[in-house]
Amino acid sequence: MWTHLLDVAERLDRPADPSLLEGALPELHYVHVTRGDKVAQAVSLWRAVQTRAWRSGDVKEEGEAVYHGGAIGHLVAQLTEQDEAWRAWFAANSIEPLTIAYEALAEDAPAAVESVLSYVGAGPAEIVRSNSHDPGFARGNDRRGPRPYIWRLVGMSKTSKEPNSALAYR
Repeated sequence: MWTHLLDVAERLDRPADPSLLEGALPELHYVHVTRGDKVAQAVSLWRAVQTRAWRSGDVKEEGEAVYHGGAIGHLVAQLTEQDEAWRAWFAANSIEPLTIAYEALAEDAPAAVESVLSYVGAGPAEIVRSNSHDPGFARGNDRRGPRPYIWRLVGMSKTSKEPNSALAYR
């Protein structure tokens, strides 16, 4: 979220410019995940705030989600403003991030992972069969369910030349 960058900058008493992140994260690549359907995003966020269930799977909902048009409308406005703030920040700092639409990620997560790995110079990804379950993509559309794969980075990182076996998604 946009406000996280502002919070970090404030706590460090530094401007919210690229040097804030790039000093701590050398060879930083920016990936901007955005959701076109801000209403669905707001409904999902409103449900999570009320139930304290931030992902599906092992987390059990602790409360009951109650529709509130005003709250959802407020969240739509906030989410839109934050997305626009990121776009403006990228433009003001001459940063061209890899942009991934949440809808595309939910529809074809392996393709999205491959594009991120290619962008950051890691990979390729290997799709490995697993009994893992989906962490909750597209929850508002009730399209969640088992996703029988995980991705592992394989091979060498283009920048570090070290074997890379980090788990990218599970």
